Amino acid sequence: MAQNKVDVSVLILSYNSAGYIEQCIKSVLNQKTKYVYEIIVVDDCSTDDSWSIIERIKQTSDTVAISTHRNNRNLGSLGNLKCGLLHCHGRYIAYLEGDDYWTDIHKLENQVNALENSSYVGIGGGCLFVDRYNEPIEQKYYHIDAETVLSNGDLWNFPPFQTSTFMFKNVDLNIPESLPNHSAYNDKVLYLLTSLQGEILYRPNVVSAYRFHEANLSHKLSLKNVYQQHLHANRLILKHLGRKYLFQYLRSVLQYKIQYFKALH
Repeated sequence: MAQNKVDVSVLILSYNSAGYIEQCIKSVLNQKTKYVYEIIVVDDCSTDDSWSIIERIKQTSDTVAISTHRNNRNLGSLGNLKCGLLHCHGRYIAYLEGDDYWTDIHKLENQVNALENSSYVGIGGGCLFVDRYNEPIEQKYYHIDAETVLSNGDLWNFPPFQTSTFMFKNVDLNIPESLPNHSAYNDKVLYLLTSLQGEILYRPNVVSAYRFHEANLSHKLSLKNVYQQHLHANRLILKHLGRKYLFQYLRSVLQYKIQYFKALH
């Protein structure tokens, strides 16, 4: 449930992010905004030094409230998201992966301004692909270069923007229990379920760096496996939502096949 005294809950999901989590959290602490925000860091039972780094930063932060939670066992990416959402008290939730970081110090300010007094349920932005050393690399996907309004029907295909750019209203997403907790499609789940309650605004200005490296879930999957995972998520979400969304699902199957064929040639 949202609490009025907090405008934005920044939800950071961490798993074996020791090399990156400090930069991630500090990119949030560096935000310039008039809005009140909190930071929630949920660590999914990391086996490296992520937790000690998270706790050290928490103890030294005197400007922003940081709430930390460590799972007793590894819940998986989606399981960690579901756990984290339970701790978010703000009117809005800004999502951030522990190995990514924000590049725009006005991200929170500008995105809340866009959502306030509007019918949009969420907002996404552009991202920069970087390697493990923060060096820019090829933009592998997310190529929308104009401001766009996205409805639910637009989001059954490959996700149009990167998750760590996303802010959305703190609404009950009702994530289906049938979705496997150990999966790589938090973006698909967030976009499809939030867009049931309104349109999502996309602005192409870069607000976040997406770290594409060997330990990254997306990096480990082949293009075919990425498409298969997203279609599997679509099937489970369709089962949850009902036949009303059958057309969107069937269209996504065709679009994924076309995209995969183009990528191979």
